[in-house]
Amino acid sequence: MDIIYVKCPKCAQKFHCDANLPGLSIPLHCPYCDSYFEPQGDEGEKTLGGTAFMGLSKIDRKTVYLPSSAKSKARK
Repeated sequence: MDIIYVKCPKCAQKFHCDANLPGLSIPLHCPYCDSYFEPQGDEGEKTLGGTAFMGLSKIDRKTVYLPSSAKSKARK
């Protein structure tokens, strides 16, 4: 699985996430300011050969836990 870095539009901090997450149309969660935001198009800086293993062959919307508070925070 490929890892990318995304930038939070609220606090401008960069954090890593799975490269497939922006394509799932779910809000991303910033671990720094606890905000949720929709990914913006082709966002994300790919790492140089960085990978992570979660024991999953494919990640999809059903695999990702999204708390109920995320929907309200994403609209703020």
